[in-house]
Amino acid sequence: MNAYQENIFGSYTPRTAFAETPVFNTPNPKPLEPDVEFVEEKRAGVQQPPDTATTYSAPKEKKFREKAQEKIESILNARTFLAVAGATVLLAFYIYNVIAINRLAGESEVLKKQIEDARSLNVELESKLKSLQRVEQVTGAAYEKLGLRYKTEPPVELKLEK
Repeated sequence: MNAYQENIFGSYTPRTAFAETPVFNTPNPKPLEPDVEFVEEKRAGVQQPPDTATTYSAPKEKKFREKAQEKIESILNARTFLAVAGATVLLAFYIYNVIAINRLAGESEVLKKQIEDARSLNVELESKLKSLQRVEQVTGAAYEKLGLRYKTEPPVELKLEK
C-alpha cells in the first residue's frame, strides 16, 4: 500500500485483493435450442396452473409479429391520422383561447383599476368644488380679489313708470 492509500483508508488493510476475486463462480450457460420446451419446476406445496409447459417455436413468433404488424397498420391509416391532426388543432386552438382569455382578464383588471382611480379622483374634485362654492369662501375671495363687501343699508325700491 502506498502513502496515498494509507491517508485515505487509514490503517485498514483488505484481507483479499478484490480484483482477483471472481464475481460469479458459474460459467456462462449455453443458449437453448429454438425448439426446446420450457417446463417450470413444480415446487412442493405450491399449486401450479394446469398448463405450465410452453413451447418456443419460430412459427408462433412469426404469426405474432404478423398480427402485431396488421394491428399497427390498421391504426396507421388516413382516418386515424386525420383524427389525431384534428385533435391536435383543437387542442392548439383551446390553448390559444385560454392564453387570450388570460391576457384579456389582465387587461380588464388594469382598466378596472384605472376606473377606480378616476372615480376616487372625481370624488376628491367634487368635494373640493363644494368647499370652494361655500358662501364663506365666495365672500372672502370677492372681498380680497375684487374689493366687494356686504351692503349695510337697506335696498332701495324702484318703481316703474308707465
